[in-house]
Amino acid sequence: MTRFEFLYRAGSSLDHPLYRRVSRMLRELEASRPLRILDVGGRRSHYTIGLRSHVTITDVPRETAAQQKLDLGVTRDLQMRVMSTRSNVYDYLVDDMTKTRLVPESFDAVVAVEVLEHVEADEAFVANVARVLKRGGAFLMTTPNGDFLPNPYEDHKRHYRTEHLRHLLRRHFRQVSIDYAVNHGVLMRWGVPCSRSRVRQLLGAPALGLATALENLGVGGRGPDGKRHLVALAR
Repeated sequence: MTRFEFLYRAGSSLDHPLYRRVSRMLRELEASRPLRILDVGGRRSHYTIGLRSHVTITDVPRETAAQQKLDLGVTRDLQMRVMSTRSNVYDYLVDDMTKTRLVPESFDAVVAVEVLEHVEADEAFVANVARVLKRGGAFLMTTPNGDFLPNPYEDHKRHYRTEHLRHLLRRHFRQVSIDYAVNHGVLMRWGVPCSRSRVRQLLGAPALGLATALENLGVGGRGPDGKRHLVALAR
């Protein structure tokens, strides 16, 4: 384990609830044996820290001003930084999943956290995820909850409602389960501050910690109202 990974895990109790859930689900997938995991659009791939598995990250290149502004896409500097600070990331490739050159049936699991809403050709993306998975492999993904949240972001092509996402995934996978996740409350809004206010910044970490604890306890219900994200597992 690298120094960066040790420090990150030491503070993981303050990580975003969505990342904590993804990490927990990946650990369940690798419970019986280490896997070959492909993290599409993972950039820094923090939720794979501490996994026993062999992780490959892919992302599209950062080419536009919008990507620069929103910290999207990969740069050579980011590739080098991630590879130097991670012990289980074995490769970081520039690749577009909608027209990927990756070898078919080469991964046990594919993860895409908050990626699909950025993709115009979502059908091609999901079809290629299925193609690079080995028989019996799993696709774990998250996306904003279109049953509850509007689509206010200029870089988001769409926000998926549960049934829309289910139908998309079922065209390429036999088993699909989708859950609602992450409370949309004042604690969450203060925990991920976008403001320059010093008060917001000081209160952000405690608010996020409390929001995470409540999320783990199941506070906030399981239905679409008030939940920010969808978490899907397809096989």
